[in-house]
Amino acid sequence: MNVSDDKLKNISEEMNNARHEYSAVIHTQFERRVLTSSEQKVGMFPLKGLSLKENSGVSDTKEKTVRQQASAACFFEDFIS
Repeated sequence: MNVSDDKLKNISEEMNNARHEYSAVIHTQFERRVLTSSEQKVGMFPLKGLSLKENSGVSDTKEKTVRQQASAACFFEDFIS
């Protein structure tokens, strides 16, 4: 059991580190694009699996506005290149 607990702890630490690194990359992209706080928030929701419609409901914003903000925050091509 002790070996399994240690492996689980190591995996949890690795996942936590990866999550922090991923977050840092995303925030760097937001800073490069000089996004407003609203654009940053809207840009995070798709990464969490929310659609634009769901995003507009969560942020209490019209879907058209969310679509425009998401367009400004669109940085996914930076990860590919």
